[in-house]
Amino acid sequence: MPRTALVLLLVSVLVLAQAGQLASALAAGLPPGCQVFSGAKLFINNQQVFPDVPLLNHSGRTLVPMRIVGETLGAEVEWDPVGYAAIVTTPSRRIVMPIGSAVATVNGVDVPLDAPSVLYQSRTLVPLRFVAESMGCDVGWDPGTLTASVVSPTARFTGFSLDLLPECAVLRVATDGSVPYSVKTLADPPRLIVDLEGTMPGVDWSEQAVGQALISRVRVAVTETPIQMTRVICDLSEAVRFSHRPASEGSGVEVQVYYKVSGVRWEDGGVSIACSGPAQSRTFTLPSPDRYIVDLPGATLTGGAGSIDVNSDGIQRIRWAQFQSNPDIVRVVIDVAEPIAFQVQPTATGLRVARQATIAKVDYESTPDGGRLKLQAGPGASAQAVVAADGRQLRLEVAGAETPGIGTVSVRDGLVDSYEILANGAGVDGFAVILKLTGYVSHRIATSQAGLITLDIDCSPLTGKKIVLDPGHGGIDPGCTSYSGVYEKNVNWPVAVMLRERLLRAGAHVQMTRNGDESINAYGRVDVANNWGADVYVSIHCNAHVQRTISGTEVWHYGDKPASLRLAQLMINQLTKLGMVNRGVKKGNYAVLRETTMPAVLVELGFLSNPGDEKILLNPANQAKAADLMFEALKAYFR
Repeated sequence: MPRTALVLLLVSVLVLAQAGQLASALAAGLPPGCQVFSGAKLFINNQQVFPDVPLLNHSGRTLVPMRIVGETLGAEVEWDPVGYAAIVTTPSRRIVMPIGSAVATVNGVDVPLDAPSVLYQSRTLVPLRFVAESMGCDVGWDPGTLTASVVSPTARFTGFSLDLLPECAVLRVATDGSVPYSVKTLADPPRLIVDLEGTMPGVDWSEQAVGQALISRVRVAVTETPIQMTRVICDLSEAVRFSHRPASEGSGVEVQVYYKVSGVRWEDGGVSIACSGPAQSRTFTLPSPDRYIVDLPGATLTGGAGSIDVNSDGIQRIRWAQFQSNPDIVRVVIDVAEPIAFQVQPTATGLRVARQATIAKVDYESTPDGGRLKLQAGPGASAQAVVAADGRQLRLEVAGAETPGIGTVSVRDGLVDSYEILANGAGVDGFAVILKLTGYVSHRIATSQAGLITLDIDCSPLTGKKIVLDPGHGGIDPGCTSYSGVYEKNVNWPVAVMLRERLLRAGAHVQMTRNGDESINAYGRVDVANNWGADVYVSIHCNAHVQRTISGTEVWHYGDKPASLRLAQLMINQLTKLGMVNRGVKKGNYAVLRETTMPAVLVELGFLSNPGDEKILLNPANQAKAADLMFEALKAYFR
């Protein structure tokens, strides 16, 4: 909805506060508790507005008729005879106002009213505070002239960002509301201009250097005539092609700045294509004569077409030109004596096209610490690994190498079940090796100058281990209360969940004593562990004390069980890295430690009653760190 319409919508429900004399002549037929104001004037953005029915006063609050919404503002107004309510709908809000109720709903959320909506002279009237708080306009009152004024909020420019995407750079100019805008370029010197009408800068702004996608810097200026406007000025190193659209998220505008190809060179046995950004590429081959084609969609060429005679290693010539305009495509052609396999890789300054290396073989071997995958490739080959969230798969992406063959090899050494070699999709160089794992903890990749790629995968000592995690308290038992009023159970639970994720990823089997905010007593928790036959039991808690100065981490165990004592010591050695006082390992006669039949510890992460400990433990990043530290302790215990 245009900003003017938004303001006018507020007119429909404006409250004229504490002004005017009561008009007794119109008192007949008034709703209970209401009186009539007379002599008041209403101005919207400096223009007077004349409501078509009198304004009413109820308990010191003024009510205004809703009919003006439909007659002058373009909002959709309807009557709900079942709910006995007026409904006003705009592009961003749906407001439901039951007659006689002191509660309305805005987008389904209850909002209390200062006075109830009423029916008067076949019109629905509603109070000011509701509208002002819902719509956010500034409302003023001049008691001397009995004049109410409404001023629409001015939209603000809130900043910009630049994302370098494969197809283009995207300049995002953000505002805190929808505004008219225009985008253009100026020459001598080249500039990209984004004008935001009716806006002011919402943040302190200074010139910002960019140095990407041909944008050298961004400046902001403000004009007052002929209209108030914020101008975002992008100084360019050279002219660019662009398109624009309203912001896909939030408010503002997105400007797509298309990349430019500034040069093509033959160097170091390959073709270097200089681009203003990480341009995407499409590759294919053509026969008779043999050619390898690299297309850069969306790009334009600086300096015109050109060519280089190479006549080396089967490569005859390199040619480039603006192959197509609207949509733009720059084409680079490599003329070859016979078909050659090439690879295209992004660089800091554009793209690099070179011959593919060739894989000699792929081998896997078990090692004392895990497993090792070796790929013999030529110089220029590279690899990177991506591990699945559940730790059950590692994908090794190999670039600059030909696929040695497609197939699956069974391993089953306790770490790797199997690995599979897959070719990439059409037009994509390289291949992938997919390793199916029993659990994951870490890996390392090394590449020698001779092109030997080595992937070392560490064996997880947690694979197959049965671990019970006990998030302390829950349900009707909140545990202790923190310095600022947070329940202990709401700290124990996220730490346990994050620890469970890490253990599962490493191949462990995990059982929780509760699966949410549930009530379970100590013996029920013990039964979960004993009946399952767990290997270890870890109970997670936070502490509290009437003396708020007491702080620190401690870990409890029961009796003289050497395994429990060892696990407790490993836990405290790790958890002290949270930065709280080390209160050490302690013996305790807790049922969850005494009655469990496996090694068991109870961790007290810190004292929620201490402001310092509380600040650490309520921070989600520190909760994740606590999970990491307990995970490392459990790895060390089973190693």
